[in-house]
Formats: sequence, structure tokens, C-alpha cells
Amino acid sequence: MLGKLLKHEFRATGRLILPMYAVVLLVSLFAHFAFRMLDRGLPVFLGLLLYLIVAAFFIGLIGAFVYTFVVMIVRFKRNVLSDEGYLTMTLPVSIHSILWAKIIVSLVWSAATVLIAALSVVIAAFEVGWVVEALKDLGYLFELFFSYDDKASVLGWMLSIALYAVVSGIVGCLNIYSCMTIGYGFARNKVLWSIVAYFIISIILGWIGGGSLQVLVSLNENVFTSETFNESFYQNFTLLFGSQLLYGVIFYVLTWWNLRYRLNLE
Repeated sequence: MLGKLLKHEFRATGRLILPMYAVVLLVSLFAHFAFRMLDRGLPVFLGLLLYLIVAAFFIGLIGAFVYTFVVMIVRFKRNVLSDEGYLTMTLPVSIHSILWAKIIVSLVWSAATVLIAALSVVIAAFEVGWVVEALKDLGYLFELFFSYDDKASVLGWMLSIALYAVVSGIVGCLNIYSCMTIGYGFARNKVLWSIVAYFIISIILGWIGGGSLQVLVSLNENVFTSETFNESFYQNFTLLFGSQLLYGVIFYVLTWWNLRYRLNLE
């Protein structure tokens, strides 16, 4: 059933996000020509138009992330917390399946937005010489990696960072979902209560994060010695990853409990 939910979610959100990707890539193509023509001594009006295109490109990059974020929030609100929630909650699926469908789709679209943004930057700044230099730098990195004696450590660092990024993305989604479900458990001022819950949780997390930072500083006093770097890296990773897992469990239980027992769709 999770597969069917994912298919439905991707289809519903794709109608909104895919056209945005097409617009961003199209603007990046215009920005490419604008960048190449800006230094050619053009008339004032044409130069102003080119600057506007460049500005639209940078605004579009930021807007792509904001738009993706807003779509995911609005989708969760409309599909779970509003009138449509009556239908969603009567489906023969568990709340866990509904939650994971939302989380997975949000992560995939967020990652896709990062890739589209990177591709649009490449298109806007594309030059043959730049590509050649980039390939040379990439080749140098591969050469450096294969000449490094402890390849297992490097792969371990990369996998650890990737895993932490995924878990952090899940925790970020659950943080927002938990705040929304708290707010929508009230009869009135649902959005306001959701915002209040978000600020309160953010303050608590900031306080905890300050304490964690002190621990990290104490662990990294001798991090720049080659003998202790690997050990220090995994000490930091264990602390950060463990804290993210703990946050994730708390937010998940809180979201599930609010959907199960406090959701007010009136």
C-alpha cells in the first residue's frame, strides 16, 4: 500500500513541481546568453534587460527551494489536516504509511531541486574552458583518492555524511509535520498554534544544540593530528547522528500521536 501512496503523491506533487523545474532551466538558458553578452558594450536598455534576466535567474534559484518547501507543506495540510483528511484517514492504510509516503516524497523532491539548481548553474555559467578545468579538477580528486592509502576511511566518511544528510532531511520533515499536527489539534487558530509550536521547539533545539556544540569543541581539541582525525570524526558523527535519531523518534511519535488522537478536522 505504501507503493500506491507514493505513486499518488508523486503524481499529485509532480504536476506542481515539474513545470517549475522547466521554468528554472529555461531561465538559466537565458541567463547563459545574458552572461556572455554583458561585457559587449550594449545599449543601456538592452544591458538593463540582461541584468534583469540575471537577477531573475538568481531569484529563480532561491524560489525553487522555497516553492518546493511550500508545496510539501501545503500538500500535507490539504491531504491530511483539512477536509480532504476525512478521506485520507479512512483509507485502509496506517498512519505510518501515510507519514512515510509524505516524508519520502518530500526528500526526493528536495534532492531533485538541489540537482536542478546545480544543473541550472552549470547551464548559466557554461563555457568550454570552464568544463575542461572542472574535469581536470575532478580527475585530480580521483587521482588523490586512489593514491590515498586508507581508502576505506574516506569511503566511510562519505557514507557517514550522506547518511547524516538523509536522516537530517527526515527529521526536518517530521519537525514541521509535528508542529502542524500540534496546531491542527486545536479548534481555532490552527495555523497560529502551529507557528507557536515551531518556535517553541526551535528554541528548545537551539538550547540543546548549544550544549552539543560545547561537547563537540571538547572532542575536537586535537582533531588536526592525523592520528586522531578518524577517531574524532566518528565521535562527532556518533553524537550528531545519535541526536538526530533521537529528534526523529520524538517528532515521529509526536506526529503520529497527534494524528491518531488529537486531529481536529472541523
